[in-house]
Amino acid sequence: MGRVVILSDIHISPTHGFFWENWCLARDFANRAAADAVIVNGDLTINGPDSDEEVKFAALATKSLRGPVLPLPGNHESATNRLAKTRTRLSILSGLLDGTVFSAPIAGCWT
Repeated sequence: MGRVVILSDIHISPTHGFFWENWCLARDFANRAAADAVIVNGDLTINGPDSDEEVKFAALATKSLRGPVLPLPGNHESATNRLAKTRTRLSILSGLLDGTVFSAPIAGCWT
């Protein structure tokens, strides 16, 4: 049986450090678990739709996870009223994570 680690709502940011310690604990646990896959279930950032730098920071931090990493963008990476900006942020995230960001357009929004 395979081992999967699921992390959710990590909310990491270069300007809002209040989640950083939690991220470090979760990252270290996931790396020690030697999982077959790590799923990061949404909300990698705090202000993703408004900050290219925050998306880049979160993507680079996520790259410190061992094994295959499958990030799923959440509402902090999208803005339903700013679809073009959301697509740009998801494109940045996908590019930094070797194209492994999973998202799908639903009724003009990204989930």
